[in-house]
Amino acid sequence: RHHSSVSVSHVDLQKIATVWPKAFDITLASHKDLQLRSTTHRLALSLPAEDVPANEDASIVRMIESRTARFRELLFALAVKHHQEFLDERFGKHSPIPAEKLKAWHEDFQAPDIPLAPLPRRPTVKPVTAAEALALSTKKPGMPDSVRLALEKVVAE
Repeated sequence: RHHSSVSVSHVDLQKIATVWPKAFDITLASHKDLQLRSTTHRLALSLPAEDVPANEDASIVRMIESRTARFRELLFALAVKHHQEFLDERFGKHSPIPAEKLKAWHEDFQAPDIPLAPLPRRPTVKPVTAAEALALSTKKPGMPDSVRLALEKVVAE
């Protein structure tokens, strides 16, 4: 399977997800750094399984072209929807020209910004107090005695 890294702003990704919610499978991937004893999180995008070409040579270009065309269609449909709402608001539900017959946008129409879809969020980590850590040490054996004694000392203070 082909993997690549692309930089996309969160705002752009949220707008893409609004226009085409199933464009990508968006997950939160975590990476543990054992040396720094920390975990970082980043959004991971993957194509839905039905959009992944079986033969990556020539069909990947067709797949990209097809997905680009699909996104443009959905974006245009969203603009048409907003334009129709504008016309309905201005002229009532009985616009003088049916939407399918329009050849241009009304001169006063301003397309609203695309709403931002929610993205997966980093898990929140609740700080653990010394007392809570000490209580956990009794449930999970293996804590070094020096650490347990230090926790007991902090809790006693």
